Amino acid sequence: MKKNILDLTFNELKELMLEFGFEKFRMTQLCDWIFKKHVFDFSKMTSFSKNMQVILSDKFNFFVPQIEEVVKSEKDGSYKFLFKAFDGRLIESILMIAPSRTTLCVSCMVGCPLKCSFCATGSEIGFVRKLDAGEIVGQFLAVEKYALEHKLIERISNIVFMGMGEPFLNLDAVKRAVGNFLDENLFGLSRSKITVSTAGVGPGIAAFINKFEVNLAVSLHFPNDKLRSEYMPVNKAFPLTKLVDELQKIELGKRDCITIEYIMLAGINDTMEHAKQLVKLLSTVKVKFNLIPYNPTTLIDAQPSSAKVINDFALFLKSKSFTVTVRRSHGVDIEGGCGQFALKKSK
Repeated sequence: MKKNILDLTFNELKELMLEFGFEKFRMTQLCDWIFKKHVFDFSKMTSFSKNMQVILSDKFNFFVPQIEEVVKSEKDGSYKFLFKAFDGRLIESILMIAPSRTTLCVSCMVGCPLKCSFCATGSEIGFVRKLDAGEIVGQFLAVEKYALEHKLIERISNIVFMGMGEPFLNLDAVKRAVGNFLDENLFGLSRSKITVSTAGVGPGIAAFINKFEVNLAVSLHFPNDKLRSEYMPVNKAFPLTKLVDELQKIELGKRDCITIEYIMLAGINDTMEHAKQLVKLLSTVKVKFNLIPYNPTTLIDAQPSSAKVINDFALFLKSKSFTVTVRRSHGVDIEGGCGQFALKKSK
C-alpha cells in the first residue's frame, strides 16, 4: 500500500529510501525538492533518474491540498485559502503578512466537533473528519509555494494551529505535523514560532507542550463555568478548575507564558466583574491575555465590545501585572477572522 510521503517523519522516510536501495544523499535531494523548491511531482525532480522517479511514484502517494480559491483582504492584506483535500472536502487557511513575520493559520480538521456558539466552524459545518499530518503540513507547502510564486513573501516564518478544528482532539496527527515543522531536515521552524491553540478539552495538554516546547494559546473566552458552559459546551466535560489544574502542569521557561484568548462580547463577558473573575481564576498560572473583539456572525445575538470597554478591561488586567494585547483579527472582511471559518464557497 502506498504511503503519503507528507505523513512521514524524516527518519521514517530515510529508512524507506534506504530500503528501496537509494543512496543516503538522495534523501537530502528529495527533501530539497519538496521543502525548499516546492516541487510536488516526482517526474519533475530532475536530479533523479527516470527509474528512481518511477520507483518513488510506485511507493508513495504525493498529494498537496489543491487551492480552490484565494481571496485577499482589502483591509489588512491577509490572504484566505480555500483548499480541496484528496476526498474533495474543503478546508481553509489564512496567511497573515506583517513587516517582521509571516504567519500561517492552519486547520487540523474539516469542521469542528466543539460547537462553540460564537464560532461558525462548529456551528455551521459541524464535524466531518480529522486531517492527517500530511494534510496539515500540505497547507503550509501549498501556501508557501503560492506566496513565493506571486512574490508575496520570502518564506512563512510562523505557524498557528488556530484554523478549523480542535488540535487536541486530533493529537496524533498534530504531534506528527509539529514534529515535522520542527525538524531541521524538513521545515526547520523554531519552537517559538509555533503556537497550538485549544479550547481546553481534557488531560494531555501539558504533556504535549512539555514535550514539544511550542507556544500554547487557550481559547478561554469566559471567566466562570456558568457563562463558559452556556457558550462552550466543552466546559461541561472539562470545567475551568480542571483546565487551570492542567495549565499549572506546564513547565514554562523564564520568558515563556501561556496566551489566554478572550473574545470580547458586549454586555456578556466584558464587565469589570468579569475581569476580576479572570484575575482570580488565573492568579496561579503564568499567562498573558489577548483580547479579541468579537467578529459578528449570524450565530448569536451579540456585538463586539466597544473600544472604551476593551481599553478599560485591558487596563484593569495590566494593573494586576498581566501582559495584555488586543488582537485585530486578520481577514474579517473575507470571513477569515477568528470564528468565521465556514467554507462559504462550498455552499
